[in-house]
Amino acid sequence: MRDCLERTDLVHWPVGWRLAFDVADVLTLVVTAHGDIDNVLAVWDAAPDPQAAVHMAALRDDVLHHTARTHFHSPYLEEFPEAADKIGVFLMRPQTIPRIEAAFFMVTDPRLQQLLSDAIYPE
Repeated sequence: MRDCLERTDLVHWPVGWRLAFDVADVLTLVVTAHGDIDNVLAVWDAAPDPQAAVHMAALRDDVLHHTARTHFHSPYLEEFPEAADKIGVFLMRPQTIPRIEAAFFMVTDPRLQQLLSDAIYPE
């Protein structure tokens, strides 16, 4: 997981700059292979910033809020609602916002700064 978090290269999409690799595929692989998602999230949480926060920011757009549920939206996780909920709650925790804000000032690439800013203040 930590090696995946080191990857912060960017590609330009019609909607703007996005990570060339985000950890959604890793999370999906862990869950669908019946791995320990709690352990993966703990490793991610303990990983150094700004990289860990950049990946948190990149995935916050994929979190859906329903009346009684906050979950990470992925068609591959429809059969794993408990894991999708854990990932969604992890990404939307109150302590994630100050971490993303701090990461904004750690990076010098304005494209990464925009990605971080958009995760807190979406258009």
